Amino acid sequence: MLIIERWILARLRNRSFFSLAELNAAIAELLEELNNGPMRHVGQSRRELFEEIERAALKPLPAAPFEYAEWKSAKVHPDYHVEVDKTFYSVPHRLIGRTVEVRLTHRVVEIFHDHQRVASHVRRSQRSGHVTVNEHMPKAHQRYANTTPASLISRAARIGPNVAILVERMMRDRPHPEQGYRSAMGILSLAPRYGPERLDAACERTLLINAIAYSSVTAILKAGASTEPAPQNRQSRHPSTPTSAAPPITSEGKEERMLTNPTLDQMQALGLAGMAAAWRELAERNNANELSRDEWLGLMLDREVATRADKRVRNRLASARLRFPEACIEDIDFAAPRGLDRRSTMALAQGEWLKAHENLIVTGQTGTGKSWLACAFGRQAARLDHSVLYVRVPRLFQDLALARLDGRFPRLIDKLTRAQLLILDDFGTHSLTDQQRFHLFEIVEERYRRKSTLITAQVPVARWHDLIADPSVADAILDRIVHNAHPIALQGDSMRKQKAAPLLTGTENGEINHP
Repeated sequence: MLIIERWILARLRNRSFFSLAELNAAIAELLEELNNGPMRHVGQSRRELFEEIERAALKPLPAAPFEYAEWKSAKVHPDYHVEVDKTFYSVPHRLIGRTVEVRLTHRVVEIFHDHQRVASHVRRSQRSGHVTVNEHMPKAHQRYANTTPASLISRAARIGPNVAILVERMMRDRPHPEQGYRSAMGILSLAPRYGPERLDAACERTLLINAIAYSSVTAILKAGASTEPAPQNRQSRHPSTPTSAAPPITSEGKEERMLTNPTLDQMQALGLAGMAAAWRELAERNNANELSRDEWLGLMLDREVATRADKRVRNRLASARLRFPEACIEDIDFAAPRGLDRRSTMALAQGEWLKAHENLIVTGQTGTGKSWLACAFGRQAARLDHSVLYVRVPRLFQDLALARLDGRFPRLIDKLTRAQLLILDDFGTHSLTDQQRFHLFEIVEERYRRKSTLITAQVPVARWHDLIADPSVADAILDRIVHNAHPIALQGDSMRKQKAAPLLTGTENGEINHP
């Protein structure tokens, strides 16, 4: 630094420059003079020493210039997004609640989990908003991917003003509007059945008692309460239009272009729909030219991986034939008094018991949600890339008996054996016959320590021995099921009875009066 001050800065201190280029030219001239001048104690110039000693040791520059990147840890929110620099970027919804690593460059956001890249996005220049890939959404959210809050409110307003207010409230009261789409669509679907006037009156009464839920509206309509005059003082309960503090949610749609590029056509022909969609989206961005080839390819490949993973989950769920296909771990009601522990349930949702080929047993009285919970675990297993098959035990025994007669028995047993998770619902509704005991033993024996089995039953495990009846067969079956199983014992009354009591009337302070 002393040499620079003495030989360059000192000689330029009294000169004036009117552009950066002019200053750089003057510095370059003095720098060349400094490097070519002989050093007194060495007898050679700096240039000569560089050519003689250092140049041969230099390696070529890398093909790609160094790019500065930051690494951060982030937790996936319940809406399957991570917050990075005040912007929310989506990840596959199976990672909800997990901690991920985020790599940020000035152009791209890459998200990693367990050292695998699970998502990548073009970084937003504005520090706000959401960047969401449809394939990262749960199936229920994908259904409404092309729906906007504004379009739902507009449709509701054509039915009645109170319907519009209720639909707007359903979406505004949720952390994210998309979470209210399903309820809002359900409200709109009631208009053809009950008529616009009755539906609008029911929505008005629902707003008056502050019971903002689809179930409240249907209960009022079924009970005929919407035909009765609503309580007075309506304006004090809810305004006819949304307040300025919470304006209606709006969203602008984008017109899609046709796939005219031959490259896109070839991608579609090769089944690379995810890459084609990513190509089209990237090409429409204003900063598309700023992305490098590697970034383009990485973003397209990530989209293809996400698309195929989503398709694989959809196919697994279709093959599973779950009784409640919409059941999912995120919708489990832990507040209901049935003894369901959140921590242990979410630990099971991680799927380690599936990898270890262990079993899961859910017991409880009728209506406590055993079948729904089993289907939620089945959906979670499909998300974790496990094949799933759901069967009701009474129907299964009938199918096995028929299969023995028409020669399908080996194939049916093979199908039951192949599934990585077999859900046996409603076990123990009656004592087993000799043939049913044999069939159950065949299934359990083939799956033991190879695959996982989930069983739901009204009868506690302690009474299964009596249901199977034959002591030796019962010992053999239970030894293969119970000893490596995780138990979930649901308690309390039927949830169907609890949900059957509708919200029909209300007072001005919002209290509910049951008839």
